[in-house]
Amino acid sequence: MSALFPFADNYVFNMDLGGKSGNVNQQNWTVVDQNALWSVYEEHPEWFLLNATDNVLQKLVGRRDLTENIDALYAEATTRVGKFQLNFGIRGERTSTEAKFTRMLSKEEMALAEKYATPEEIATGKFNTGTVEGVRFQYNYGNRDVRKENYENLFLSGGLKYDFTKNLRFQLSFSQAILRPDYGNLSATVNYPDYYPTSLWIPNPKLKPEKTTKFYAGFQWYLKPSGIFEISAYRLDIKGLQIGNMQISKEQAEAQLGYSLQDAMKGLLEESEVVIDEETLESDEVYKSMRDMVYRSTINAAGTRTVYGITVRYDQQLTFLPGPLKGLGIFGSFTTASLRNAEIDEEKIGRASKSANGGIKYRYGRFNIQLRGSWTDDALRSITRPYPGRKWTLNEYQYVKARFVVDLSGGWKLNKNLELVFSIRNLTQEPYIRYSNVPDRMNWYSVPDTIWNLSLRGKY
Repeated sequence: MSALFPFADNYVFNMDLGGKSGNVNQQNWTVVDQNALWSVYEEHPEWFLLNATDNVLQKLVGRRDLTENIDALYAEATTRVGKFQLNFGIRGERTSTEAKFTRMLSKEEMALAEKYATPEEIATGKFNTGTVEGVRFQYNYGNRDVRKENYENLFLSGGLKYDFTKNLRFQLSFSQAILRPDYGNLSATVNYPDYYPTSLWIPNPKLKPEKTTKFYAGFQWYLKPSGIFEISAYRLDIKGLQIGNMQISKEQAEAQLGYSLQDAMKGLLEESEVVIDEETLESDEVYKSMRDMVYRSTINAAGTRTVYGITVRYDQQLTFLPGPLKGLGIFGSFTTASLRNAEIDEEKIGRASKSANGGIKYRYGRFNIQLRGSWTDDALRSITRPYPGRKWTLNEYQYVKARFVVDLSGGWKLNKNLELVFSIRNLTQEPYIRYSNVPDRMNWYSVPDTIWNLSLRGKY
């Protein structure tokens, strides 16, 4: 068997689970040797079969086609009045998008079309998703609908700095910005997750960016001869928070797509030359079930959400030490943040309440190196709730467990314009763990590899 399906080794799962990993490492699951497999293919291509159906499916489903144009204009002014430093900025942007998306038919809708098709139509295989023609029909032969949207934004920013002494500064500022929608939410396939006919996922070409206004206040104490200690607080107002996998109404779904889903079904039947009168179609159970469909999409939440945060930061170069130790430095920061007025738990997804980082750095002549540790507290990753067609699904709150990652980086300056730099990410191979509802109920454990990078950086 190994001559036909070469493998490089057996999987060995490095899991420190307190003896709870069972006999997973005794299963001897093989790791495919991709290079050896390619050599086998070159020598014996007749041993391999083309999976045309899956190739067509991936081509139709995996497409993302979106064009985004951004025009911007920016101006800033700064001045000093006594001990006050003042600045003000203004930025205007105009964004236009053109998103394309594909309509998918469920197996039940395919069966509906086949039910009223002629024997000649059925013989083509277009209602069988196990064939190329069936996949093409299920995804409307690759034809896509287009939605065009545009929006304009005006961003203001400004602040002041006041020096109480040579070492103590107070800073007050505000700034406005946006978080643009993820392209996958704008342009994708209208599909049934896990092929459940009662739940339809809808892309949202009308999704707007999150608009944020941040207010910052902080004290900065400059440590002689080279260092800083800072304590600050901020308030972040988020308007139009983007929330994924939310249930929406049929009217919302049709507004996002620009057409009626039931009308789309009628159109597909007509295009495939399936003859069916209106009265018969309206009385069909599958067609009627579309009226009770659960539509899900990414939407903008109404109103404004507010995040409050506090940060403490310390960074100092220990130049007072003797000799080569002058190049030694230490740094660290701690941040706590809280979303105070969330209306639903889905708004808290991806938000860790605490995070910290710190480390040591060293510079000597042309050489520099830095060891950094970063910690992030537990964070909500996703929420799964029961809905029609998936009654077996329980309420599940899935979290990412707190994680401490160590990175090493540095460089060697070759000359004024060139530097050889390196980085080693996740030096200790810290595992990535998820759990459901309570920390002891683990449902995901993976160990990301250490990532090594060596590059040459230049400036001119």
